[in-house]
Amino acid sequence: MCRKNKLIMRVVLSELMTSYPKPLKRHELVLSGVAESDVDTVIDYLTQENYVSCDEQGQLILSSELEPGS
Repeated sequence: MCRKNKLIMRVVLSELMTSYPKPLKRHELVLSGVAESDVDTVIDYLTQENYVSCDEQGQLILSSELEPGS
């Protein structure tokens, strides 16, 4: 994963941890100055690595392993 995407990944995970336990919808993760395709790439990676999951409503849910306080 390139350096730019690692930075985006940190921001996405930070947003998910900040909103915990409320899941975030994909459209809530539109980051200023970041292409949507880059955000999608990062979300795909996080999903493949089981850091997040996506429910039937398109909400991103933080893995229980990453939940704050665990």
